[in-house]
Amino acid sequence: MSGQSAVDAPLVTSSRGESQLKAFLVELVRFSRRNTLSALGGVVGGLIIIVALTAPLLAPRDPLTASPPEDDAAADRVIDSLVAARARSPRASPTSPSTTSAR
Repeated sequence: MSGQSAVDAPLVTSSRGESQLKAFLVELVRFSRRNTLSALGGVVGGLIIIVALTAPLLAPRDPLTASPPEDDAAADRVIDSLVAARARSPRASPTSPSTTSAR
């Protein structure tokens, strides 16, 4: 033998792309089994990069510009329901013991 043991032999023996890819994936699985937290960090980092690259698809509107509601009647119904819910709330009444001061 040439002085190398089977453990020291390189994983990639041919120059084909399939065997190099397979060797890379095998080594990636070994790494993730030995270093679980590092692999998890890599996955989280990869997800952050994917979200950053697809941000225009995820949020197509500019968040800094205010756009008027498309349906004014729908916006009025939402506001009316919020006002009515606040009026029914016990905190909203001025005679509530929590808002009056005991002197």
